[in-house]
Amino acid sequence: MKHTKSLLLSLSMLLTALVSCNNDNPIDPDIVISDVGTIAIVPDIQYYTNDENRSVYLTSILDYLTSEQENISFILQTGDVTNNNQTWQWENGDSLFFSKIPKTIPFIYCLGNHDYGNNGSSKERKSNFPEKMMPVRDLVMPSSQWDNYVRFLMLGDTKIAILSLEFAPRNEVLEWADEVIRTYPDTPFILLTHAFLNNSGKMFDSSDPNCDNKWSQKQYVMGGDYVNDSKEIFDKIVANNSNVKFIICGHCVSKKYIECLEEKNSSGGSVYCIMVNYQHYKDGGSGNIGLLDYSQGHFCLRSFDTVNNTYGKINISFDLEI
Repeated sequence: MKHTKSLLLSLSMLLTALVSCNNDNPIDPDIVISDVGTIAIVPDIQYYTNDENRSVYLTSILDYLTSEQENISFILQTGDVTNNNQTWQWENGDSLFFSKIPKTIPFIYCLGNHDYGNNGSSKERKSNFPEKMMPVRDLVMPSSQWDNYVRFLMLGDTKIAILSLEFAPRNEVLEWADEVIRTYPDTPFILLTHAFLNNSGKMFDSSDPNCDNKWSQKQYVMGGDYVNDSKEIFDKIVANNSNVKFIICGHCVSKKYIECLEEKNSSGGSVYCIMVNYQHYKDGGSGNIGLLDYSQGHFCLRSFDTVNNTYGKINISFDLEI
C-alpha cells in the first residue's frame, strides 16, 4: 500500500506538471531579452528592510537597475528579504524595492530562512509574505505556489527557465522540481535557492565529515520535515539533468562575498554554482550586488558597488553553452 501511494503521488505530480507546463507563450510579449546582456544578482537584503538608516542601499540598487534597464536581462534575488519575517519588513521590501523595479525587467526571487516562521525562527514553513508581492509565475507547485515556481524567459532565440526553490527543500519539492526539469529536457534551467554554497564556497554535504556545514540546511528544523542539503539537491535534481546550467544562492558569509564553483553532472557537463551575499559587509551590504554578463556562451561574473558605481575585485570568466 505504501508503494502504491507513492506511485500515485508521483503520477499526480507529473500530471500536474504536464498540465501546468502547457503554456506555448509563457513570457510577456512586451519583454524582449537580448542574447547579449547582464543578469543582476541581488543578495540578501534583510538588513536594508530591517533598518531605515540602511534602506538607502535599496534605493541605490534600484537606481542602478533602473538606469541600466536596457542592459539588465533579468534580476535574481537570493532570499532573506526580511530579517525576521515581520510584516513591516515585508512592507519595506515592497514599497522601497520590489514594487518599483521597472516592469520591463523580469524579477525572480526566492525565500530565505529569515523569511519563515515565528520571528524568523525557521521552525515552520509559514511566512508573512504578502499576496501583493507574488512574483510572475508560469508554473507553480500545488500547495506551495509562493516559494516553488518557474518563470520562463527568452534569451534571443533560446527559451530558458528559472526554477525558484524554497529554503532547505523537502523531498516532495525536489520530486516536483525533477519532474518539471525532465518535462523540458531541451530548456536550460537556472536554479535559484537561498542556501547552496557554504562559507568556503563548497556545497553543503552532511555525508562528508570534513565539509564545513555551518549554516547548512540541515541545521534548520523547517516544520519538522526532512530537508535536503546541497549535495542531496545536486544528486536528486541536477546530476542527471544535463539541462541544469546554474545554481544561484546567497545565505552564507564567504570572506570574498562572491563565490563561483564549477561542478560536473553525470554527463560530464559543467554546472556553475554562484553565491552572492554581502550582508556581513559594512552596513549590511552597502549596496553591493553581483553582475553576470553573458555573450554567445561566454560569461563574466563581477561584483558591483551601486553607491559608487564601481566594479569590485571579483572578476570570474568562463564559457558555458546554454
